[in-house]
Amino acid sequence: MFQTVLTNLIPMGIIMAIGVIARKLRLINDEISNGMTKILINITLPAMLIMGMQREFSAELLGGGLMVMALFSVQILLSCGLGLLVARLLKLPKDRRGAFGASLAFGNVGFMGIPMIVAIFGDEALFYAAMAQLPFTLLLFSLGTGIMAQKGVAKSKFRPNTPFVAILLGFVMFVVQLEIPNTMAITLNHLGGMTTPLSMLIIGAMIAKQKPKQLVGDKTVLVLAMLKLIAVPAITWLALVFFLQDTLALGVLVILGALPTAVMVVMCAKENMDASEYASKAVFVTTVLCLATLPLISLIL
Repeated sequence: MFQTVLTNLIPMGIIMAIGVIARKLRLINDEISNGMTKILINITLPAMLIMGMQREFSAELLGGGLMVMALFSVQILLSCGLGLLVARLLKLPKDRRGAFGASLAFGNVGFMGIPMIVAIFGDEALFYAAMAQLPFTLLLFSLGTGIMAQKGVAKSKFRPNTPFVAILLGFVMFVVQLEIPNTMAITLNHLGGMTTPLSMLIIGAMIAKQKPKQLVGDKTVLVLAMLKLIAVPAITWLALVFFLQDTLALGVLVILGALPTAVMVVMCAKENMDASEYASKAVFVTTVLCLATLPLISLIL
């Protein structure tokens, strides 16, 4: 598994580095990066998710998907609680405690998690990864925004985005066994195949925009990174390995727990400037460090 993760992670890292260089050379600016993000969220990722759920119906697969949803929800809730506790022990300002908890709880499932899981485990794992996106989105826009909201400021309301709708559509098609025509399936596969390189370019461009000296100076962010990238996936594995017989589901849940902080956490904290700045630090540091920690985590799979 270590070799598989490393083999797939290195090309992703290279594409990410190309994104950094492209940003530095001004081949990618804010407008282009925003456009690429919209293409990924509204076109390529939904195409990948719909095709990932084009599976022959079985009660076992359905049960496994629902189990992943439930266990991933528990993982998010416990990680959030741990984050809030550690933030209090670290004596972080109140505005930053919520950002610490949300940054620990919500990993970059859409941009990095789903492409990574498919690269490691193959297309058969995409169904589980897609199902995990549902509780992630619901909890981010309820729990996540709630703990980061300033008093007297209305928190962000949940609005179903295109990937969320794509998962629901794919799930319905899976249950009723509605097969996509071959020509359309080929088209969607081509579009879905763009998700991984596009997401890595976007992340690289985001990293290039940051100022590393300002971001790595906060030692509490390094504590957060170690919890996010090492402790959470290790605890997930220890908690599930002895009773979860579905090894694919176990692998997906461990990788989901090992992902860097989601960019969406920053967006959900935009009403709280202090929380938003702290979440930005978390995204940068965890994204860079995960290139080293993900292969290490794979050793336990």
